[in-house]
Amino acid sequence: MQDNPLIRIQYLIGEEKVNKIKSSHICVFGCGGVGSFVVEGLIRSGVKEISLVDFDRIDISNLNRQLMTTTNNIGLLKVDELKKRILSIHSDVIVHTYPIFFDPSSQLDFSSFDYVVDAIDSVQSKLEIMRQCEKYEVPLIMALGTGRKFDPTQLCVSDLYHTSICPLAKKIRILAKKEGLRNIKVVYSKEEAQAGYFDEELNKVIIGSMIFVPASAGLLLASTVIQDICKDSVIIKKMLKG
Repeated sequence: MQDNPLIRIQYLIGEEKVNKIKSSHICVFGCGGVGSFVVEGLIRSGVKEISLVDFDRIDISNLNRQLMTTTNNIGLLKVDELKKRILSIHSDVIVHTYPIFFDPSSQLDFSSFDYVVDAIDSVQSKLEIMRQCEKYEVPLIMALGTGRKFDPTQLCVSDLYHTSICPLAKKIRILAKKEGLRNIKVVYSKEEAQAGYFDEELNKVIIGSMIFVPASAGLLLASTVIQDICKDSVIIKKMLKG
């Protein structure tokens, strides 16, 4: 019993639910401030197969909030560095990495996923993820804006069509409604955004951030996924797919 790294989880939710978690394949889009903490929560909860989608490389500005970022891996692919961290926690996890910018031309088999987490910024990419998840009847949870936010206690889980305040949520709502996309679970903040910083040299507004809101959003997303996996509906769907 003591050799089981998931024993404390088993004490909490039981062996049957732990086995459900272990048998699930989760896809996480975006491995940044939110996504890296999603992955951490999923892996430490017992997920044994995960797909990571992110084209980006680690930048020094990521040190303030992205879990796998250190001064030793600046310039390296986020998916590769996050994979290293995953395998250092549980070496038996199957990790698929896709260092791509996801768009309608991307070749990903959504039918192989039991749950999808969207932690990316691109509106059009988010829309395509929603389309694919609806097409293949894959449960989806989406992160909305966490930049320029300071208070993690104002995060919540909601339906996309019940959100307020968040400008990104409004954009997604309008586009999703036009296409008839429904039942979209989201994590978003009810906090009013802080003012952006205008960089005169770059001639654009820079979105400020600290670790607290993205990290908390990531763990809230992961928690929701795990809770849903433990429900019979997700498992029945998995059996039907098989």
